[in-house]
Amino acid sequence: MVVIYRHIISSRGTQVFHDVHYARIATEMLVFGKYIYIYIYILTKNKHLCGDPSIVDIVEDLCASTGDNVTVNYYHRKTDLSLSPPLKNFTKLRRGDAVIAFSRKRIIKLKRLIEEKTDWKCAVVYGALPPETRKKQALLFNDPSSGYDILIASDAIGMGLNLNIGRVIFSAVEKFDGEAFRSLTTSEVKQIGGRAGRYGTEFSEGYVTAMDKNDVKHLKALWKNDITPIKKACVQPPNFLITTVSNLRPDKSLSKILQFFKDHVVLSESYFLTEMDSRIHIAESLEEVPDLSWSDQLYFQAAPIFTRDPEVMEAARHFARGCPKNLVELPREMISCAKKGPPRNDEDLLKLERLYKLLEIYVWLSQKIGEEVFVDVELARDMMENISELISQGLALLSKSTKARMKAGEKRRKRQQQKQQQIHQNGDGKAKGNKYTNKQRGSKNRFRK
Repeated sequence: MVVIYRHIISSRGTQVFHDVHYARIATEMLVFGKYIYIYIYILTKNKHLCGDPSIVDIVEDLCASTGDNVTVNYYHRKTDLSLSPPLKNFTKLRRGDAVIAFSRKRIIKLKRLIEEKTDWKCAVVYGALPPETRKKQALLFNDPSSGYDILIASDAIGMGLNLNIGRVIFSAVEKFDGEAFRSLTTSEVKQIGGRAGRYGTEFSEGYVTAMDKNDVKHLKALWKNDITPIKKACVQPPNFLITTVSNLRPDKSLSKILQFFKDHVVLSESYFLTEMDSRIHIAESLEEVPDLSWSDQLYFQAAPIFTRDPEVMEAARHFARGCPKNLVELPREMISCAKKGPPRNDEDLLKLERLYKLLEIYVWLSQKIGEEVFVDVELARDMMENISELISQGLALLSKSTKARMKAGEKRRKRQQQKQQQIHQNGDGKAKGNKYTNKQRGSKNRFRK
């Protein structure tokens, strides 16, 4: 692990936070190409970036361009971490295991599968869960008396959660990155696997493995590799620059201006442009909203809106239509949806997760455009808190329903076994409740022919 201290000696930036002495910034902003503007524009005395050595070169380049000083401190792991043989099946799970999957659907499926096939109960952590729900799931997993001894998680496992993990088990060594399936990188494997046996937990050493031997071989190959340095940082066109271009071309819509940046911007070798398609899509969808101000359009195109979800896009248009009237209220159906109680199945759980994201967008926009316009912001915050609790209850019900199905299935199996035993004991083919012997049943079938 490396911690980089950036010492600010320049006066660059558009946002100044005088009351902040230092900022701890997760290096995912560099690893995943997001939020580099946080690094550049927030002026503090010191900024601390924690992560693996892959970020050192790019941060030093960034600081050289801004005239700032850099101090790099390297830290070494205090506990042993090693690869172990493949698990092969889930009956070999033990307390403190974390099973890694890379999609929400797969995580829920694994939770059901493990709880059906074993006596373990599983906590879950994935990105679509509200932060408070993730924290509660982590607390359940960390508490030896909770009964939740197995964790199923996405790569969100490494983001801000302290977890008592003894062994990390990769259920797959590929992930979908939004465009295609790809192999995990060395950095990802080491970051996720490194959550096992952390210093200060109950486990004195950590283990990393996968389900089958071929995946373990793949992990072993990646484990031996050096981490590839990050060569480029992601940047996005700031609003003032978008506005400058718009003033030069007032006949062009926001979507056309953003398309211009995508097609024609030229950057130095240390940077690459952020993904622009979703921003363009949002801007295009808002062109049908009359009288939406330029500044509001800029806020919407930068909002955390998942453009592939039609319901999310429709909600965004609803919010936008209220802005020219200076009155953006929450739709009644959103309010009523949060009053239906905890989700009883995966479909209901997914609806609540989506609703939480919509409320996040509402609150985010209220902070940019103004709470005097987004008049239901306090209600939205209360709903988010309530939904987080409902989702936690729904995940608990999911475990209970799995156990109920197991009991019902066990009863069915016992009845079938008893029936088979009775037929075997009778010897003549008769069983309690049967009207015909095998011979009679055969003759009756011949008449049907």
